[in-house]
Amino acid sequence: FDSAQSLLTYAFQFGSMNYFGLGAELSQVGNPDLEWQITVDKNIGLDVTLFSKRFSLTADYYYKVTDPLLIKVSTPLSSGTATYMTNAGEQVSQGFTASVSYYIFQNFEKRFLWMVRANVRTQKNRIDKIGNKLSTLNASGKGENTVRYYDGADPDDIWAVKSAGIDPSNGKELFYAKDGSYTYDFSYDDEVVCGNSRPDLEGVIGSSLNWKGFSVSLNFRYQMGADVFNEALYNKVENISKNDLNKNQDRRALYERWQEVGDIVHFKDIASAETTPMSSRFVQEENVLTLESIYVGYEFYDGWIKKLGLSSLKIQASMRDVFRASTIRSERGIAYPFARSMEAGLSFNF
Repeated sequence: FDSAQSLLTYAFQFGSMNYFGLGAELSQVGNPDLEWQITVDKNIGLDVTLFSKRFSLTADYYYKVTDPLLIKVSTPLSSGTATYMTNAGEQVSQGFTASVSYYIFQNFEKRFLWMVRANVRTQKNRIDKIGNKLSTLNASGKGENTVRYYDGADPDDIWAVKSAGIDPSNGKELFYAKDGSYTYDFSYDDEVVCGNSRPDLEGVIGSSLNWKGFSVSLNFRYQMGADVFNEALYNKVENISKNDLNKNQDRRALYERWQEVGDIVHFKDIASAETTPMSSRFVQEENVLTLESIYVGYEFYDGWIKKLGLSSLKIQASMRDVFRASTIRSERGIAYPFARSMEAGLSFNF
């Protein structure tokens, strides 16, 4: 964090001179009582190497406490700035990490090495000692985001009103009240935890092969059990404006909506004029597998390269974000979720 956040700060407006000279406007409301975050990290681990160093395992359980937390709180624009930094509560993070590798073949004389490797990470968070300090922030977030700050809750939780889906008889959305009953009347007082944006498991699985001068390496990244609020479906399909109907639209806005009695669909009647509120209908579980990187190379040590006066010659090529598979359709728009890139190289030594 920037240490200057404790200071009242103004910014000169060089682009807007007036009759009285150079002006300045409020840039940041300082907090002189601001304290640095302090984290105490406790962990217990295990390191194992077996079979003439062909197998290795590293595992750690960690328990981290950050107290006090440094939080950016939204403030009314009438205060002159949109945010304000303050200390509020503590956060407890605990989880498990492990890395394992194994050489299937390990023959240094024949220059033949084949290794597989994997790592995994889990983490759970909890915040406490906040009380009512962030009640204004929680209230202002209703209808704007799915993040809430309550004692004993996970800051990665997704808060929304639980939806029972679209009623096939009339095309309206049904909601669950906190007592478990059905209702057509939406109320943010019925908000509950509908998911968590942090994956249950995440990590990388890879393999490397070296055979004489040839080498290849693959790295797959995975995540399992993460939940997301699909804003593309919420904003671009469900909540399209009638003023935008003459523009390009997602076809699901028309063809996957309720149209007649008995339709079992994900989106409500297009004739409904009211804005759809944030509900669990747009919370989806995302499991992702990506081929994060691939590398291929070949190194010449002798033979014809000696005639060129070289001691070694290496050619190599690599690619990142080769493919991405997800349980949620990638809503690209103008913001791409990944960008495939390729590189090639040639290196030599005299």
